[in-house]
Amino acid sequence: MSARAIASATIQFGELSIPVKLYSTGDSSKEIELHRLHKGCGARVKQQNVCVQHDSPQVLGRDEIVKGFEIGRWQHVAFSDEELKAFEPTATHVIEISEYAPSWSIDPIHFDRSTYLGPESGWERAYGTLVQALVLAQKWAIGRYAARGKNALVVVRPILAIGLVLHQLRQASEIRPFADVPLTHPETEPNEVALAVRVIKRARAAAIDESHMLTSRVHNRDEVTEAIQKAIAAKRDAGDVQLEPQEGAGVVGLTEGLKASAKRPKAAAPRRRAGKSVA
Repeated sequence: MSARAIASATIQFGELSIPVKLYSTGDSSKEIELHRLHKGCGARVKQQNVCVQHDSPQVLGRDEIVKGFEIGRWQHVAFSDEELKAFEPTATHVIEISEYAPSWSIDPIHFDRSTYLGPESGWERAYGTLVQALVLAQKWAIGRYAARGKNALVVVRPILAIGLVLHQLRQASEIRPFADVPLTHPETEPNEVALAVRVIKRARAAAIDESHMLTSRVHNRDEVTEAIQKAIAAKRDAGDVQLEPQEGAGVVGLTEGLKASAKRPKAAAPRRRAGKSVA
């Protein structure tokens, strides 16, 4: 089934503007969503915004909540949604390419979000030209993309030599330095290092085959999800299913409600007069 576009944008490539559509790289239909249930009756548990300052916890509405930045113990600077909105850049939906760099010069630790880019109808030739140019130049495009309330640094790179992927990058200030990791530097033995190199060379591939990585169950198999899916099927087949009470129906289940309705005395039919009906 064809993917559905989640947004539109324009790649500014020199003097050329290439309209594109954005597609999610994830498939939410494959995710297992587990709801929180009340163990006693099987009903869903709702999360509420509660202020614990009052003697009896008070549930707050959205208009009663602001966001705050902690500046000290028990001290916050509060901002309303309107105040925070004013800081957001204007969404241009333009991917402004400013420079190009070899792929090896961009550390993957900077990658935050990834989105597929596909051509708008009628722009397939310009789109394909950019893809092939990046492949032949062996470069990735770097630029800016203002959308979703953030002016993000992004990378546009070719994938499988037929399409483009947009990677939103984290800023350097958003990445913890590796120096924070407690690490000692023990001396290594040259012979042990040489043996390790031999192990690596025996198992190395000539190049990473992205098509294999995208389709191979060896690389992409999610054993945890598969185990949960099997457990769900086993519980379902065994009849180990909790019926969630219908909202407003109390603890009366469907079967009990139908039985109770069937036991009610039959209502008397309205009396009828010639040419008239009496309710």
